[in-house]
Amino acid sequence: MNRAVLGLATDRGSLVLKPAEEATAYATASQGLLNRKCHCITRVGDGRLAVGTDDFFVNFSKDGLEWKPSLEGMTNPKITALARHPQHKHLLFAGTSSPAIFMSKDYGASWGKLAPLESLPSAGRWTAAQAPFRARISSITCHSEHTGVVFAGISIGGLAASKDGGQNWFARDKGLSPDVRFLIAPPVASRLYAGTSTGFFRTDDLGGIWKEHTAGLPYKPVTALAIAGSNPDLIVMAVCGRNDGLSALVQSKDGGRSWEVIDKGLPPLGDRIVTCITFGRGGFYAGTNKGDLFGLDNLEGRWTILGSKYPPINEICCLA
Repeated sequence: MNRAVLGLATDRGSLVLKPAEEATAYATASQGLLNRKCHCITRVGDGRLAVGTDDFFVNFSKDGLEWKPSLEGMTNPKITALARHPQHKHLLFAGTSSPAIFMSKDYGASWGKLAPLESLPSAGRWTAAQAPFRARISSITCHSEHTGVVFAGISIGGLAASKDGGQNWFARDKGLSPDVRFLIAPPVASRLYAGTSTGFFRTDDLGGIWKEHTAGLPYKPVTALAIAGSNPDLIVMAVCGRNDGLSALVQSKDGGRSWEVIDKGLPPLGDRIVTCITFGRGGFYAGTNKGDLFGLDNLEGRWTILGSKYPPINEICCLA
């Protein structure tokens, strides 16, 4: 199988992995930001890699070896979410803890802070499940057709939406759990998907009303979420029964309305959590808090172990 080149954000730095000669193995091509906790990773519109870390700002690299931080205009150091605009490759968004959103108009060379989120009704209830109980931006997504429409998931704090590129924010989370962990805008009119601590939610009017869909889920808390690039109804998600493990990987073929467990080829997941899923060349890829890397061949419906003993993986990005 023709597998993708992968970028990993881990608890102890960033990794770029390339498929080895064997179709079921990966080799480390580069490693950087050693011993820094990396929350998120993406490919910038100019081809570079961008990583957000726990203790510093957004870092950029051409090869995954030498990293340079972007400091101009960035005032919040803990970067918890990164997103590219689907239409304008020079635009890059960064979310932080405490919740704030920054935008770069020049591929990350400089940043401007968007309007404050404290005007949201949920601001007085922002919190987190663990100390220091500080809410964070968990996910940022832009509408594929309307340039100024931006959404931001807040964990724990609901959903913020903007019609004007972040100059103003308003709540768009009626019926949605406040602990929004993942947010996806598929290229389908007014649809959004959200993975939360209490289940999967879908809206078909850009967040006007959210509906929970849990039919077939063995557990409700969502720990990872991704859609197929060519089929917005095909979703792969990870759910978890407890904080230290007992995960399951599930699939929906109808846009989240129903779910089925997909565990063929997987080792037991009783002592680990699937923390991230992405889609790219070769299918879906999943990482765990124990450093496992899995790949799903959709044609066969079977997972393959692609690697192990990596640091805990927080996000995966398909690079090529």
